[in-house]
Amino acid sequence: MADFKRATPLQEKMLQKLTEAVADYIKVVELPVGSRHRRTTLTFTGDRYKPLDIVCKYVTPRTEKL
Repeated sequence: MADFKRATPLQEKMLQKLTEAVADYIKVVELPVGSRHRRTTLTFTGDRYKPLDIVCKYVTPRTEKL
């Protein structure tokens, strides 16, 4: 969860909902087959929290052939 300079319960709740929505979207649309979601990072700027960047990390297990 992000740290706000002027944090209110509403801001924290809405940021959490946004993070969950982005993570769900990544899981459904962008995630490669066989991978799992690891972390989603949202970057904001300014006092109005304009989104700058969304970074999603995922893990793809190696399939070892014997």
